[in-house]
Amino acid sequence: MQPLCHDDERSTLFQFKESISIEKYVFYNPFCCPKVESWKLEGGNSSSANCCSWDGVKCDEETGHVIKLDLSSSCLYGSINSTTTLFHLVHLQWLILAYNHFNHSEIPATINNLSRLSHLNLSYSAISGQIPPQLIDLPNLVSLDLSDNNFIDIPGNETRYLELREPSLQNLIDKLTNLEVVNYKVNFLPNLSILKLSGNINLTGYLPEFEKSSPITVLAIGSCGFSGTIPSSLANLTKLVSLDGYNFSGQISYSILDQSIGLRSCNLSNFPNFLRNQDFLRVLDLSSNNITGKILVWFLNVRTDSLLYLNLSHNLFTGFEQHPIVLPQYLFTFDLRFNKLQGPLPVQSWFMSKYLVSNNKLTGEISPLIYKSKHLYALDLSNNNLSGVLPQCLANFNDALSILALQSNEFHGSIPQTFMNGNNLKMIDLSNNHLQGRIPRSLVNCTNLEYLHLGNNQITDIFPSWLGTLRELKVLILKSNRLYGEIKEPEKNFEFPKLQVIDLSHNMFRGELPSKHFQSWNAMKVVNGSHLSYMHDEIQPTRFYVQVVSYDISNYAYLMTISNKGHIPSSLGNLTALESLDLSNNRLSGEIPQQLVEITFLEVFNVSYNHPTGLIPQGKQFDTFENSSYHGNLGLCGKPLSKQCETSKPSKKEDEDSESLIFVFDWKTVLIGFASGLIVGVVLGQEFYIRNHEWLVKFFRVKNMKRKRGRKN
Repeated sequence: MQPLCHDDERSTLFQFKESISIEKYVFYNPFCCPKVESWKLEGGNSSSANCCSWDGVKCDEETGHVIKLDLSSSCLYGSINSTTTLFHLVHLQWLILAYNHFNHSEIPATINNLSRLSHLNLSYSAISGQIPPQLIDLPNLVSLDLSDNNFIDIPGNETRYLELREPSLQNLIDKLTNLEVVNYKVNFLPNLSILKLSGNINLTGYLPEFEKSSPITVLAIGSCGFSGTIPSSLANLTKLVSLDGYNFSGQISYSILDQSIGLRSCNLSNFPNFLRNQDFLRVLDLSSNNITGKILVWFLNVRTDSLLYLNLSHNLFTGFEQHPIVLPQYLFTFDLRFNKLQGPLPVQSWFMSKYLVSNNKLTGEISPLIYKSKHLYALDLSNNNLSGVLPQCLANFNDALSILALQSNEFHGSIPQTFMNGNNLKMIDLSNNHLQGRIPRSLVNCTNLEYLHLGNNQITDIFPSWLGTLRELKVLILKSNRLYGEIKEPEKNFEFPKLQVIDLSHNMFRGELPSKHFQSWNAMKVVNGSHLSYMHDEIQPTRFYVQVVSYDISNYAYLMTISNKGHIPSSLGNLTALESLDLSNNRLSGEIPQQLVEITFLEVFNVSYNHPTGLIPQGKQFDTFENSSYHGNLGLCGKPLSKQCETSKPSKKEDEDSESLIFVFDWKTVLIGFASGLIVGVVLGQEFYIRNHEWLVKFFRVKNMKRKRGRKN
């Protein structure tokens, strides 16, 4: 039976509803649901409404007091301050206001009214300013999440990051913007076990003294503005298992550590000798330092069987002291990206999930023994000097492999042909090698595939229309191969249902792009910009062995490239919101359609180096384009060119396309003609936050086009 709420708490909640606005589009959050809209007084009678039944409200079953308020993703917009009535709910234990917009408000000092509060979540809520010292008046607080309030761009302020973690939850204070440090005392938070302040240059001052009773197990203070000497009381942290970074003077005894050492971005130049004494190390992160030389043989020989996570990326390592390199048998994550490693690949362990060695100088071949890695999820060998033939087992050696990145090496031969049913591949990148032969028909078995890049090889085949059955495929890049023939009309309207990027440039296709493709590639027409994400790795050094690694491939600058010849379709004039149209370096012929004048937002236009003829369209935006937009086209005449036409009347030539392209677009930018291809697509202007997979950045870091390119000054 639903408990009955108290009159004063009902009134408090309703007053909060009246003080805040509902803005469904302020966050561009597809999951936004205005919960407070359900908060209604029945028949206008405040005494008859049971607030315990309202969305987001939970009451104690015995007392009827409101103990939990979850208004996350509720489309709330407005300011909070000391008069906000929510802070009168003194029985609250949970207050969750994440994914709203509080207009850069500070956390009010009246937060200390909620003395029973155990969980406070204001993440993604556009708060800023000083963390109130009144937080220390919340003795029951075990979860505090102020993460990711840096998504709001505030001119003149620099993004800083703060993390504070406590029992039961990750992400307690993470990436807080505009933080002003207060003189808080860690010892006033008796339940605090994880304190992470990494990456906050604005955090200044001295570390507090730690008492022997402190339960802190993780201390992360790298890349902060703290100064002074390392407090001797650090030795009191007898439960400490992870220390991440420091910018202090003095010595530290690493004997106090047990399981995890994180010293990333600490400007280390030598491999730490103290590691000889770490017998039960689980996590080691020495990434983003300046450690040079070879990885010493004693390191892999000193009781490393317990090691589960090893990150030595972004250093200056040149290799291993001995070969062959046999990695610890239980190693789960192996990350040596962005070094100067030479020699052969280390042998994977049985339990390996992530094997990341991209951007080195590794040589040799991929060992067929890779099939023993039954748990391998991500294999990134890209940007090395590896050679040989790809082992056939790469196509089917386990059902866990999701990321296969082998681009920018010297592999030759054919692509493995036996991709089996039930595989979990989401990303395959074999670009920039010397691969030959046909595109494997067995790729149709990769039903989860989202990204396929085979560009810059020597593949000889026809257009792989059969890939259209892959319902998750978003990116298809086959440029710079030896593909030939015509691109035929799609047999079914649902081919490539999620395709957003296609690049077929620099091949030997002939004929025109059938207009039905424009009609069937629906994912290119309307892009939901409110739910973009990026390929990322949610693993964290201190928690990786209990976390599920997650990847998502969906945040791209949408770009389509297709080599083409034929006429410029007049129906492009229907794209009235178009801002950029680049058809350069193709084999397009005929007249430039006068209908393009109707694209009133067009700022960039380029048809240089084609075979068009006749009068250049006149009027509106076309009066702003310079000669450079038409270079290399001897058949054109009219302004802005000096060549005059025999007649000034525009052609009324009918469009030769059999199908019209009259459908609604909300594209912001269409680019047609990249290198020597026809490009149609979208650039959303998202700033990518890619950590573990720079292979995406290399291809998809599409810079904002210069607004005035192709226009008169």
